[in-house]
Amino acid sequence: MSLQLSAFQLPKEGNSWDEMEDAFATTLTEQKPGAEIRFAVADGASASLLSGEWARILTRAACSPSAAIGDTAALLQQAGGEWRQWLAGYLQQRQDHNRPLRWYEEPGLRAGGHSTLLSVALQATDEAVQWQAAAIGDSCLFHVRQDLLLAAVPKTCSRQFTNQPALLAANAPPASAAPAVLSRGEWREDDELFLLTDALAQWFLAACERDGYPWRRLRFAAQESFAAFTADQRRAGALRNDDVTLLRITGLPETGPQPEPDPPCGRRQNKRLRRKERRKQQRLAAEGSGEPSAGLKAR
Repeated sequence: MSLQLSAFQLPKEGNSWDEMEDAFATTLTEQKPGAEIRFAVADGASASLLSGEWARILTRAACSPSAAIGDTAALLQQAGGEWRQWLAGYLQQRQDHNRPLRWYEEPGLRAGGHSTLLSVALQATDEAVQWQAAAIGDSCLFHVRQDLLLAAVPKTCSRQFTNQPALLAANAPPASAAPAVLSRGEWREDDELFLLTDALAQWFLAACERDGYPWRRLRFAAQESFAAFTADQRRAGALRNDDVTLLRITGLPETGPQPEPDPPCGRRQNKRLRRKERRKQQRLAAEGSGEPSAGLKAR
């Protein structure tokens, strides 16, 4: 299983990259033969404090092998520990720079960061490559094959998006988390998987409802093209002004001619058959005129 990832992000128009509250992570760069490969995207809630950092912590935890896909309680146990460690360092840094916490920040800090999360895992088996997805909130996975949309998770209609999606809270007890929407499917060589945060996911489904093929417009080769597309769609009112993240997963194209596969009997048996055939040719040549027959060369 050889995969290629194209990843693009942009902050909300008018915001800086430092204010970006979307996040993504992957284990693709650590790919080992036969190993499960994970991807995650998260959208920090703008109404909560430090949600961008919480989204980054969630995506890292979702790509950890210790957290099973869909086990939200275990995920929050791990991510919550990292959040508390990060928060202690953040507060100490503010003290060191003479910027102590203000009274009006305290309620938000007690509530902690909030974020959606979409986790996807691909695993090769003897029969096929399977994908699994777990979604909390409105970051979405779309599976495309031969120019057809096979799966949409967790949203299937553009009208399903609201301003109150399910969220994971940094300071909530792990057992209180909303259950994830789970799905699975089979991956084939020429398939595409798109992981999109909410604004772009809603645009995607709205385009599908207009009998469009939105995935054709998301096959970007460079950040500049993605930025130009995003700006155009925002100006046209088709895309909400929000942070946007796009992950596109495809099979890795072959880079050159590939060797012919051995017949089913296997490499060792093929070598034995070739040696046996050469010895037979040599024997027949010796039994004749003492020279190899035309078209045969003794070795």
